[in-house]
Amino acid sequence: CDRELRSLLDIAGLIIKIVGSGEITVADRDENFPSRGRLWIGAAQADLGYSPKVNIEQGLEQYIQWFKNSTHWRDKL
Repeated sequence: CDRELRSLLDIAGLIIKIVGSGEITVADRDENFPSRGRLWIGAAQADLGYSPKVNIEQGLEQYIQWFKNSTHWRDKL
């Protein structure tokens, strides 16, 4: 994925792209729920020395494959 993902909406769109189907419904923000900024790993890199080995798209693809093959989750779906 060449572009920077900045929001949960971006991530949801990427998941739909990887899975091949899905729908995103965006509701009005709940005023009682705290607002969040953009998704950013800079603090984890600086504070914890985090250094990702795969990009977000590769990580999501691997996670989705794991999820599809997981007998724990397959039995619950």
